This record gives sequence, structure tokens and C-alpha cells, in this order.
Amino acid sequence: AAFADGGLFWDRLDETSNVIGSTFNSRTLADGGVGLRLKTDIFEKDLYLRIDLPFIIHDNGDSRFDNFENWIISFQRSI
Repeated sequence: AAFADGGLFWDRLDETSNVIGSTFNSRTLADGGVGLRLKTDIFEKDLYLRIDLPFIIHDNGDSRFDNFENWIISFQRSI
């Protein structure tokens, strides 16, 4: 499965000094990649396994290609 996630976040952390300030800053985070979805049942209960491999990562204006170093493994259904 192909996927893309993204969001806009606000926090008060000043990334240059690593101190929490009084004003809010906005950050844009996004990623995209491929994933594997498996579903089975055990004792009549559904069991899901997701393995996502993001390879494009956007972090507040800095975009980079990731060599599948950030695997995400989950045992629940996607929304």
C-alpha cells in the first residue's frame, strides 16, 4: 500500500536554543512511502499487522530521501 501523512503543529519550543518560549511556532511535518498490511484472526478476533516504510520525509521546510531507516510497525487497523 502507498501512503502519505502530513500535519501542521504548533508548539512553543525554540529549536535554536531548545528552550520553551512564550510564543507559538508552527511546524509542518509530512512523509510518504510504502507499506504492508496483513489481516488474520486468532480465536475469532481480528489481528492486524502494519509495516510502513517512509522514504520521503518533510520536516519544517527540510525534505530528504530516507533509506528505509525509520520503519513503523503497528498491530492495529489504519483509520
